[in-house]
Amino acid sequence: MFTSFVSIVTGVFAPWLGILSAMGLLKGLLSILVTIGVLANGSSTYNVLYSLGDSFFYFMPVLLAYTASKKFGLSEITGLLIGVSLLYPYLIKGAEADVSTIFGIAIQMPASGDYSTSVIPIIISVWFASKIEKAIKTKMPESIKLFAVPFVVLTITFIATILIIGPVASYAANVLGKVAVAIYNFSPIILGAVIGFFWQILVIFGLHWAVIPIAIANLFNSGFERLLVGTFACTFAQVGAVFAIYLKTKDKKLKSLCFPAIASGLVGVTEPAIYGLTLPKKKPFVVTCIVGGISGALLMATGVTTYNLAGNGVFGYTAYINTTTNDITGMIYAIIISIASVVVSFFLVYFIYNEKTEKMV
Repeated sequence: MFTSFVSIVTGVFAPWLGILSAMGLLKGLLSILVTIGVLANGSSTYNVLYSLGDSFFYFMPVLLAYTASKKFGLSEITGLLIGVSLLYPYLIKGAEADVSTIFGIAIQMPASGDYSTSVIPIIISVWFASKIEKAIKTKMPESIKLFAVPFVVLTITFIATILIIGPVASYAANVLGKVAVAIYNFSPIILGAVIGFFWQILVIFGLHWAVIPIAIANLFNSGFERLLVGTFACTFAQVGAVFAIYLKTKDKKLKSLCFPAIASGLVGVTEPAIYGLTLPKKKPFVVTCIVGGISGALLMATGVTTYNLAGNGVFGYTAYINTTTNDITGMIYAIIISIASVVVSFFLVYFIYNEKTEKMV
């Protein structure tokens, strides 16, 4: 089952790997330019370039709808319309239009507020649509098939996505958020291990959005936050794994994907590494989860705490400086543990990776 799931996800992402890596690299370079003072965050130049870098991630449902349609045998135009419909302005977070119900049934939006950047809902929706299309194509009269088939497929799929597919993912996210808080209250170290191990899996399903709002609220209300600390080293585990793949692989195309994945991973953008390299190879992805879990437990055990809003990657280190006392102990621990994550992940993947057996699924 896991192999089938990985095959579907990587098959849908495969055509986009080069673009995904390029956009991840651009976002990473922008972070560097802001950090060294070349660009100001929010400046016109930054905003324009960020629009390009973030475009793939924001419109991911539309882009993935196309390749998912090809994989599941759905009309590509129909698939694109499903993706576009989920990003219509009425359904975007902050929109003033009333989209709270449909046919009197309440609509539950994702924890992030909308379907931009989501992955699993669109893949499931396209699969669902492909089944409907195949079922009605042979039964629909030829005289009306041209417009009747897409009308039925799109209407049923859109309503099912809004009322069932999307809300199921949202419900799962809400449950996970409550579970994370409960585990933290019981033992921060156990939470660090659990969230560090599962974080990358949650990202794939888009369920990580359940925890992020809670963490942000904690930060603004208390001035510090620990719920997401255990996720910090996951990025570095990916970097170590990809570097090992780069040294071991003889596949020139695969090797060409490694550098941008490493560069973007170092600044906290791991999608190129996950979807393009470690997840398709399976074992490297499992290694990064294990290393992430161990590192997460260590981060929590050493008392590392977040005091500012900052992403993962090397530019996230300053978030662990206590802005009240200027204590840098947390940042030092974060640096040590993240470097250890790179090294451990690298050696584990380097020694278990076999080009002949680690075929792309």
